Amino acid sequence: MNEANIRAFLQELKETLPGVNRQSEEDRLIYAHGCYPVEYKWILQGKYKYLPTAVVLPGNAQEVAAVDAARAQVQKVQTIPFGGGSGIVGGSIPEDGEIIIDVKKLRDFSINAVNGTATGGAGLSGADFENLLNAQGFTAGHYPQSFQSAVLGGMASTRAGSLETFSTKYGKMDDMVNSLEVVLPDGRMLKTPSAPKRSTGPELKELFLGAEGVYGIVTAVEMKIYPVPEKRAFEAYTFPTTAQGLEAIRRFVQAGIRPAVSPPVRRGRGNTQDRALRLRGRLRPADNGLRGP
Repeated sequence: MNEANIRAFLQELKETLPGVNRQSEEDRLIYAHGCYPVEYKWILQGKYKYLPTAVVLPGNAQEVAAVDAARAQVQKVQTIPFGGGSGIVGGSIPEDGEIIIDVKKLRDFSINAVNGTATGGAGLSGADFENLLNAQGFTAGHYPQSFQSAVLGGMASTRAGSLETFSTKYGKMDDMVNSLEVVLPDGRMLKTPSAPKRSTGPELKELFLGAEGVYGIVTAVEMKIYPVPEKRAFEAYTFPTTAQGLEAIRRFVQAGIRPAVSPPVRRGRGNTQDRALRLRGRLRPADNGLRGP
């Protein structure tokens, strides 16, 4: 990147948004990595391989817009949006000294029980968002392994989802998002329509879901929410082979039975024939005949 342009950009931020810029080596090192295993290897090897030029911490969506507007006035200044730092694929590595824009201060929360939606700032972690919902009797049903650290903006920007997120029942992150608030690269703000379905025009939220900040920085996420279940049942079943376990999953899902979690996992070590269809809890032998539809 052009060092003169970077200095001009940081000076502009200093004048218009005093206090949002961090340039100490400690701050830069903190934001230089996520949870990619190779990044930890670099830390152990000594001097870290890649550091951002600076870290910017806007306090709200308007400040994010001001940061992008200032950057748009200066060419050849590259930025990387940063959330919880829980990514495991190296997507936030500042390979060319990019400037990090941290969204963790964006923590607004509101709920619309009539519409069955709740809106959280991009910096709310999955756990914080779920706890706020639970306090009012609702759930989003999204429980990734990075639940405690991943934030809403990051989860939307990466289409987060795995077998551990109750996705059989509630879907993945891109199924749960109703609308997005986004700051575009030139500093303009965009709110995609809140209506879940429209008969005309493209679904603009799809442009930003999974885009990892390339087309805009997500500043707020409106999610679908559901009443907290009155009861949860936890069971697991064993099958002689993985193929039989997967066949059982196929049959009950196609029959309209959708438990919150239904991944097949191996139980124990060294026994490749001992597989479990884990629905959480105790294990029970399944009917090897796989009767049913």
